[in-house]
Amino acid sequence: MMAVLAVASATPAYSEGTVYSPVGGGKDIVVEKYLIMDKEANVPNVTFRYSIAPGPAQNAEDSVLQVFAGDDASKVTGTPTIGTAVFAAGQTTYSDVQTLPDTVNTQKKSDGTNINQDPVTLEAGKQKYARSDIKVDFSGVSFKEPGVYRYIVTESAGNEDLGIVNDNDTTRIMDVYVTEDPQSAGSLVVEGYVLHNQESTGAVKADGSSASQKAAGFVNHYETEELTLSKTVTGNQASHDEYFAFTVNITGAVPGTVYDVDLAAADAVTKKNGFNTDSYTNPAQLTADANGSVTQMYWLQHGQHIVIHGLAKNTGYEISENKETMQKEGYSVQADIAGDTKNGDGAQAADMALSSSLAVEDSAITKDTQVSYTNHRAGTIPTGVAMQVMPFAAVTLLGVAGAVSISMRRRREEE
Repeated sequence: MMAVLAVASATPAYSEGTVYSPVGGGKDIVVEKYLIMDKEANVPNVTFRYSIAPGPAQNAEDSVLQVFAGDDASKVTGTPTIGTAVFAAGQTTYSDVQTLPDTVNTQKKSDGTNINQDPVTLEAGKQKYARSDIKVDFSGVSFKEPGVYRYIVTESAGNEDLGIVNDNDTTRIMDVYVTEDPQSAGSLVVEGYVLHNQESTGAVKADGSSASQKAAGFVNHYETEELTLSKTVTGNQASHDEYFAFTVNITGAVPGTVYDVDLAAADAVTKKNGFNTDSYTNPAQLTADANGSVTQMYWLQHGQHIVIHGLAKNTGYEISENKETMQKEGYSVQADIAGDTKNGDGAQAADMALSSSLAVEDSAITKDTQVSYTNHRAGTIPTGVAMQVMPFAAVTLLGVAGAVSISMRRRREEE
């Protein structure tokens, strides 16, 4: 930017006596898009859309460079176009703040390396982020005069239902710097651009100092929740080594969303014991299908639990235990819910409870939630059994003792 200003300050922004050959916008200008998320969440499949429009002119004031409107017909023809920011499951994420890419960063150290970092703030150990390019194409724009040309970039709404919280400021001012080409008299060159948030001022003063708050791009958050399923078995007739089956359904997700499942407090592969005579695999990852749904069975013993990470806000879920098995084995079932205890997030949302089909469901999760199933089976040992048996046992013991005594006496007499 200092190189841009050196040329700009040495050359009038507009000269009536010079006829310039129009210069095209050249290569794409790249703006960065950042998506911050929980450390355990995966990048969602989501696309952010933008529009770009000419910005208003700004007169030179307090040593601030004059800014031309992006649609000033006397100095520029054509309009730029802008692409989208695309995020996809499996793309690279960063748990530490990274240096801005060369395609975006315009400030360098003396050795030519980048000096700026991504404009994100992470909660240490709990968050990470992904980034994506937004390309602004100026190839259809022709500038006729040197100067600073203003455009406004706006992020569109539309992803809020996917758990996305937009940047507090959905617009950025883009000032494009066009200067005389020092290598070719009468020619122009697009040197660079500056993004900032204040439409009422110029981007940079003539002396190179900042006249407004600069910004590197757009920062959004991906809000997700975690769902915990736990199992407890009680009663003097309960089996503590049996594996109990649960069916987990996730609905309303973005197709292709990947969920990591924490199995640290459960078995990845169940064993053959108790009433369960087969082995099953508890998967450590789930993927939403083309309809945004997932159905998976998990097997848990007493004291075990799983945690499903990365459910976007307003995603639905249902957990159910096999009612036929519970009736056959004589278990009563109770479910306790903590966290989001409402089914849905609207004014008519009802309290969640265990249904007659042994299911718990929420059409729109809004908090970290724990669903705890307790299976109880007990039997009462009849009282008085020992007293009723004792007389018969005593008679039997006396008879045995008498027989032994007679046998021993006869042996002695024979000897």
